[in-house]
Amino acid sequence: SSHVEHWRLVAQKLETYSDLLGMDRIMACSDSGFPVAPRDGLPDVVYAKLQSMVKGAATLADSPNKKVVKLQQMQQMAQFPKAEDCDRTTALLMGRTVNHQDDPLGPLECYGYNLTYTAMGPMKGHALQRHSNVEIFVPLDSPFDFACGSGGWQVRVDAGDLIAVPSGVTSYKNLGGSLGRVLSILPGRPTMEDGKEPGIGTNDSNDRLVKKHDSGQPLHLDLGQGWLEIDWLHLKRGEQTQLDKAETVAVVISGAVSCGEALQALDVVQQPSFFSAAADSLILLIK
Repeated sequence: SSHVEHWRLVAQKLETYSDLLGMDRIMACSDSGFPVAPRDGLPDVVYAKLQSMVKGAATLADSPNKKVVKLQQMQQMAQFPKAEDCDRTTALLMGRTVNHQDDPLGPLECYGYNLTYTAMGPMKGHALQRHSNVEIFVPLDSPFDFACGSGGWQVRVDAGDLIAVPSGVTSYKNLGGSLGRVLSILPGRPTMEDGKEPGIGTNDSNDRLVKKHDSGQPLHLDLGQGWLEIDWLHLKRGEQTQLDKAETVAVVISGAVSCGEALQALDVVQQPSFFSAAADSLILLIK
């Protein structure tokens, strides 16, 4: 028919079935094909029906607090040329950058930690810096070298893995042959579950600093007045998953997913309620 159902009606019908069968067992679709015979206005009606169906389905599954920041939309901060091998740019996502406390807050609602992308060319990086708190780094598209002070530990971290760097003096460098980006998560002063900061002391094993994206072991930090957990979500093409209602930020490291709108690698979404993978995908979850 030429009747276009309102998207709220679509959502209401889907909600009825999801209550009976579960969200993962229903799919919004047309109940039959569309006629192929020429008819005035038919393409407009078909697209209007599909648009209403998509909006109703996305509204049902989506979180009202979701916020997406695409890579090309990120607020770009000024370059910080410290030295010849340390040129870089930083995109602030949440909180404030450590050295620029007077700058505006990032576009995402603050959950009690700073979240930034830092980009640099091949063999470029960050000169020695001192932080009073533990800081977590996640290389996104290139391997990075991390070092502690002068003569301390040094470790390579591959794309998608993370390193929890203890308070002190550290530096890092992009080991890839093209532009490399690293995600930085700077919370308050956390401790590990055993009450110690991760990797304290230069004699600790580098394995304790680094967690692999395929290890099945999330990083959990006790912040005193709260906690921070970082984990990975692996999705095969066509796979779907629902997320809990914890305060979550998700970073698409590789692949392509939908959370009510399409996301590509290096896009960020705050408070997603579900993911559907259009390709094999790796997603970093920060709770």
